[in-house]
Amino acid sequence: MILHHIGIVVDTLDEAAPLMERWMDAHRVGPVIEDEAQHARIQLYLMGDDTFFEVIEPMHAPGSPIHEVGDYHLCYTVPDLDAEMHRLHELGVVVSKTVENTPHFGNHRMAFLATHSGQLLELLEDAKMPVM
Repeated sequence: MILHHIGIVVDTLDEAAPLMERWMDAHRVGPVIEDEAQHARIQLYLMGDDTFFEVIEPMHAPGSPIHEVGDYHLCYTVPDLDAEMHRLHELGVVVSKTVENTPHFGNHRMAFLATHSGQLLELLEDAKMPVM
């Protein structure tokens, strides 16, 4: 697993922009994406050369996984989502939500998982990633 981004839930993307752009010197990457599967508006930011932040504004729709998962998460890329979910399940991690074809990351598959201590992880499948 390789760290891909840190996700942060905010009240609104507009309120978060000054924090990301002025205080953290991060730059927007692409347009705002309205992700119906996650019931959220999402803006990616890049800080420095390789630190990505996913800033998430919940759309306040019933069943939104954003309301269940907390204020932040760590996202890791994995070469085989099913294999990694199985491996982590054996270690006690619980699958919270799976999403097919996430629009803001090249339509890759992803899953949210909760650890036994309540931490949220996101796995993003990247089939081109080498197996370690």
